[in-house]
Amino acid sequence: MRELFFETGRQGTALHTLFSERCGAHSFGACEQYLLRDGKPWLPVMAEFHFTRYDCAEWELELRKIKAGGADIVATYLFWIFHEPVQGEFDFSGSRDIGRFLALCRKVGLYAFVRLGPWCHGECRNGGFPDWLQQSGVPLRGCDERYLALVKRLFAAYAEQLRPWLFASGGPVIGLQLENEMVGNAEYLRRLKALALACGMHTPLYTVTGWGANVQLPWGEALPVYGAYPAAPWTEHCGPLGPNENYLFSPRRNDADIGSDQLRPGAGPDTAAAHAVPFLTCEIGPGNQCTHHRRPVITALDAEALSLTKLGSGNNLPGYYMYHGGFNPPGGLYQESRATGYPNDVPVSSYDFQAPLGEYGQPRESFFRLKRLHQFVHFCGERLAAMPAFFPDSRSAPEAAKHLALRSDGRSGFLFFNTYQRGAPSCHIDGLQVSVQGISGETRRYDLPELPADSCGVFPLELECGGVTIRFMTMLPLWFGMYLGRRTLVCTAYDGIEPVLELCSGVRVRSDAPLRMQRAENGTTVTGLRPGTLDICGENADLRLIVLCPQDGMRFYPVETSDAVRLVLSDGIAFAQDGEIAVWAETAPSPEQQRLLDAVSLTSTVGQRITAANPYAPYLFADPAQCPEYLLHIPQALTDGAFDALFCFRAEADVVQLYAGQTLIADEFLRGELWQVSLRRLRPYLWDGLELRLKCSPMRAEQPVYLERPVKRGCVELELTDIRIVEIKNAAPQTL
Repeated sequence: MRELFFETGRQGTALHTLFSERCGAHSFGACEQYLLRDGKPWLPVMAEFHFTRYDCAEWELELRKIKAGGADIVATYLFWIFHEPVQGEFDFSGSRDIGRFLALCRKVGLYAFVRLGPWCHGECRNGGFPDWLQQSGVPLRGCDERYLALVKRLFAAYAEQLRPWLFASGGPVIGLQLENEMVGNAEYLRRLKALALACGMHTPLYTVTGWGANVQLPWGEALPVYGAYPAAPWTEHCGPLGPNENYLFSPRRNDADIGSDQLRPGAGPDTAAAHAVPFLTCEIGPGNQCTHHRRPVITALDAEALSLTKLGSGNNLPGYYMYHGGFNPPGGLYQESRATGYPNDVPVSSYDFQAPLGEYGQPRESFFRLKRLHQFVHFCGERLAAMPAFFPDSRSAPEAAKHLALRSDGRSGFLFFNTYQRGAPSCHIDGLQVSVQGISGETRRYDLPELPADSCGVFPLELECGGVTIRFMTMLPLWFGMYLGRRTLVCTAYDGIEPVLELCSGVRVRSDAPLRMQRAENGTTVTGLRPGTLDICGENADLRLIVLCPQDGMRFYPVETSDAVRLVLSDGIAFAQDGEIAVWAETAPSPEQQRLLDAVSLTSTVGQRITAANPYAPYLFADPAQCPEYLLHIPQALTDGAFDALFCFRAEADVVQLYAGQTLIADEFLRGELWQVSLRRLRPYLWDGLELRLKCSPMRAEQPVYLERPVKRGCVELELTDIRIVEIKNAAPQTL
């Protein structure tokens, strides 16, 4: 039998607190290995959502969805270009109101991490610098005193907005990121932190992005945060990228591909200083932005396997960019483009990013897969944070070694596996035994089931729960707590992997369903598990185990209501609101809604209302006169309901743009996927009586573009395929 060997006896020395701040009974900080909350190890999930790229009237709902997906922290940029478009005139109104956004973060129970800039990137024009600054002639992104004086004035304006919401004031803001993708000027980053502090922006944590070559960071002043993406749409060529090593377990933190459009390609080895602080991320990509020349299609497995591999490699802050998509404010040209000196063109309006929650808040499969992983993180976070990552030693079977990793404290642990790698053939692993040498010197062995191709997950080892020691389990634990008066553990099975439960001796297993049990001197192995409930009892042991099928594992939500935790299954997004359970989901239309939906139509028109004179027309990348146009007809009565609708278009073209009158309100670089537009986005323009017009640019036969799914060239086809009703209902989903 092939073996993997892990030696976990070499645990680190005593840890020291690097950063800490207390407010009342609570504190946040960091030591060399993990973040701290109230003095205990903390492994939070951080989700990026740009408040300035969303309608402020919808912030609360979207934050509740983010929290339901398992996030603890929301990260957001402050784009200078949005807040000081005219020199000396600051704008924090409407969807630029950071104070209102942070107040809602606190209301729904999310912490916040503010990415201050002053340069942000984020596929924003000038990296977020206002035009007046970009054209000022002042040297930017350095220690020039003229530039720093402008930054100080900006930070003072930010501080006025942030001060009531900082952790020291009882608010949700526990951290600030300084700049972005600046790794070669540690002194500049120190000056930025000093300016933030001088303006009163004190938080427990400060971070800087750590990827790139020849990294020089202000060690001791801020913690580095890293990232990894499934694809690299900023790459200049239009060919396949090849295997992505981010899907292999590795101690390496610095990714060679990320940010190579702004930084020099490639990344040097991690420094010793990088491994003397926690492994934190801010840009794990559960999606990717499309550029005009590269249009990857990111799958749910791309997202899940990437996050899990980084978690197994020691990541103690899964931070996602983007977790929730959005759109640039209408009426301007805020996107990154070659016309403004960037190497890439991105859509003018859309910042969907193929994120788990899309441009209109619509969930993708990646949302539900990652939610399941985040529930595991919440279940074991305090334990897992304190467990270093271990990788198979030189005695191990080489073909399997990079597909498994172990996080362990030398007594118990979690075995991570991933057989998927984007850009490479998938593998399956069979006949493998894992040997783990612990602190005591004893070696324990675990026989793994067959790991199918395109699978990833976590197996607990020596897990203590409810007085029961689970020696080994081929299921993912999602939640543990008191439920209906019993200590309860909820687990989910994996697709293609038989559920197996190995228990230490001294316990009894009872179930209404037939089980196969094999008893040995050191315990009992339970197989034949099906979805349902088991009771595990013994001296000082009393545990109810709820086993979910893989599909229900993605539908599972533990929802805290006003009086108890409810364990529910829902096809939508379930969350607590006003002490009740609310569900955001697609629903069947009522007869009246269906009558209105049947009246929606898309018609071709020979008129050329959107001409080359329109400021958005150049981003069709074709002669506007050669770009077909369509009118979208929506009955006025359809805009009066409380529900939302998603209009789904099959489009064969290069670029599609949606106009209200002459203003671009939605667009996309097509990649062989359905294109969606939300009724919520359209309502204000319909109420104003504006005409909705779609314009499509054909993809030329010779056009250099990387596509993972075919798009017809030389012609345009646009079809409204279906309309999906979306509603929020205070309804009781299926209860466990």
